[in-house]
Amino acid sequence: MSVIVGEYRPLYPAPETPQYLCFDKDELQREMIVEERWCYKHDGFGTFGRANLRNGCDVHTMTFKERLVSPWDWCFIHLDGWQINFWPENFWLCRDTDKSGGESVRPIASIDVRQISVVNVLEQSDSAEGHVCPYEIHVNFQNGYFPFRVRTLDEAKEWKGRIMKGVVENVRIGQLRDKYLQNLHIHDEVEANRIERDPVRLERLGDLWHQAVEAVEKGVRPPKQVFFDMYRLYDSLDVGGMGHGPEHQAFAPAGGPMDPKLKEALGGGDHNLTMAEIEVMAREFIEMKIEEVRAVVVKQEKMLFSNHRPPSALHEVKLRWTIDQGRALLAHYEQQVNPRDFFDRVVNFHHRTDISREGRVDVAEFMNAAPVFLMPIKELRQEGLFFRAAMQSDMGKHREMEQLQAHLRKEGKSHEEHERECNQQ
Repeated sequence: MSVIVGEYRPLYPAPETPQYLCFDKDELQREMIVEERWCYKHDGFGTFGRANLRNGCDVHTMTFKERLVSPWDWCFIHLDGWQINFWPENFWLCRDTDKSGGESVRPIASIDVRQISVVNVLEQSDSAEGHVCPYEIHVNFQNGYFPFRVRTLDEAKEWKGRIMKGVVENVRIGQLRDKYLQNLHIHDEVEANRIERDPVRLERLGDLWHQAVEAVEKGVRPPKQVFFDMYRLYDSLDVGGMGHGPEHQAFAPAGGPMDPKLKEALGGGDHNLTMAEIEVMAREFIEMKIEEVRAVVVKQEKMLFSNHRPPSALHEVKLRWTIDQGRALLAHYEQQVNPRDFFDRVVNFHHRTDISREGRVDVAEFMNAAPVFLMPIKELRQEGLFFRAAMQSDMGKHREMEQLQAHLRKEGKSHEEHERECNQQ
């Protein structure tokens, strides 16, 4: 228990004794409140499915005939709190207690959701097991994976969503626990790590974004150099912060020495994107796009509703179309930065990027996953259309275009013929 008065706070918490007005009943109630913070807060879920629950000990005790039988069995798979329990198919026939002998009500096996890194769903209907349960769910851990099968695609999607909710909840609770321990001063006087906004970094991030948009406008994918520069831009933010001990130093993806040229190109970072760095990257990237698109939309609206120089009919159509596109992009960005979904996306990105399951995100892993998470091709194409329309609806550009069209009408030429003549010259 610690008392905070204004800016003053004790170096160490007060003893939980009656001398400091802390009685047994208050201590028990406070412990219950603290423990409730770490509980799983989502509803349970269960379906019937098939799983291979045979282990090494079972194989050594089985006969040759029993080993030839398929190890996949029907079971009831139930997500209860932090546990995924695998019950026998006829578990409801078991006794309500195992003290008097007979069948037991204990599950055959259990999986701790807090040990799961990521979940994948595969459709494999070309085998004997796939004919019965075509959808296989891969529960990936740091040192391996465990598969089980379900019958329908809806069940597979529901399992993937429920388990990933647990993974995100575990990360969120871990951050709350770290903050709680810091408030108790268990980490001495170390303040929470915070990364400040940097205008230079945001300007560089905007340049990389426009490079990707221009590449998609030309019909090609964004160059890998864009994502490499983004990695360098945010790799050095959290150096010296929490979670950067000797075990988080430079490393190679295969465990060997890092290429000296790659190490020199990466700069002075620790060659590991932490959760805090990925969160800052995603947040600043969306906020930067919101500010830039909103500035263009406001400029277009001022030209559309100008009383001094009203636009022509054709110019008004272009302005309204550009404004509608900008508002649609802003609504999409606002949905991405929504606190309910933003942290889930960050955790999913971190877990899917960490392909090696080492708890680290190196440059190779980041460049494989970043195009899907940060810059989807469909989204870049919409942004390219918006900026092209904004450029064409600019007052100066539109006036030049009208003058050019009037000049071509006098000469009796079309716009295509004028472009061909320019290309020949």
